[in-house]
Amino acid sequence: MTALPQLLEQGQLLAISLQKALVGAAESEAPNTISDYLRSCHRDDTRIYSNEIPGAQMAIYKRISEEDSPAIAGLCNQLALVKLSIERLQSEQFVTLPQPIQQLTRNWFGQIYADLATRDPQDYDLQQEQGPRLDDLKRDFAVCTGRAIPAGGAWVVEKRRLVGEKLFSNSGLSSDSKARPAGQAMYRALKRTADNAGILAPMSSLRSHWYQLKGRYADYLVIHTADRYRRYFSEKYLDEAYRNIALLLRQDTNLQGLYRSSWFLDPKVIEIEPKLVFLSNTPVQHGALHGPLKRLEDTELAKVLKHSNRRASAYEQGDYEPWSWAYLWLSKDLLNWAEHQAEGN
Repeated sequence: MTALPQLLEQGQLLAISLQKALVGAAESEAPNTISDYLRSCHRDDTRIYSNEIPGAQMAIYKRISEEDSPAIAGLCNQLALVKLSIERLQSEQFVTLPQPIQQLTRNWFGQIYADLATRDPQDYDLQQEQGPRLDDLKRDFAVCTGRAIPAGGAWVVEKRRLVGEKLFSNSGLSSDSKARPAGQAMYRALKRTADNAGILAPMSSLRSHWYQLKGRYADYLVIHTADRYRRYFSEKYLDEAYRNIALLLRQDTNLQGLYRSSWFLDPKVIEIEPKLVFLSNTPVQHGALHGPLKRLEDTELAKVLKHSNRRASAYEQGDYEPWSWAYLWLSKDLLNWAEHQAEGN
């Protein structure tokens, strides 16, 4: 358990130390550089996820890395994480969060501070090869800026505006499964053509504005796994996360529920590897809508098959066709589950 006063003091001491190191390395430009960088770290695109970096932040990071050095850019990231975490702890929004969420966030920041003394400086490079270290760094920025909220165990949630009826398809994988690949291929080809012509972004923006005008957007919480806390990847900790998510849903009645999409929600995956059933079992058994989202291809397909001989073997034998599935656990159903959990305890 990390107490707030001690954590703030630790953060402020780290900030002073890192500021001195940055000034010494970058000389007089350091204070201006970090001020601009801090501003860029906050979300500048509502479409980005918590494992992505805002475009403005990445642009400044690349400029620092090229014009000064990767080492100075890494120092900027270290200092930015500390300063952003202090801002988050002192913000009005933070103190309104449920107490368990506040404690989880303080624990997360305590881990960030501890990592500064032990991690390789290259771990703070936003241009490093994709992997767990980069995932940690991106999640840290998301939590420090409030774009992601620790929910417990190995999970974080983020608030997103989504179109409810487009979250997944409930039509199943049986009768029309053969027709879908052709339709999907045509859709992807049209997207590539529009992108190459430079009109994909304007078209997406127009569609978003249209949805906004029609009132089709609603607020949801989206749940993600944080690699940093894989050691808590279990049913016990996931149920704890659901209970904490219920606290957020009670607090903000505009939130329509909890959404998740992933290959491991596919019933066929659970058939192949029953140990993964806990990732969808509780929502699906307690009222969540559950259905297929899209067929996986290319890098997504390779990722699903890479770490499991069972999945790879089933795919090679034609017994498994990787799909991403999704569930939508509406607030009323999730809160009903949480109430029964509380009564049982």
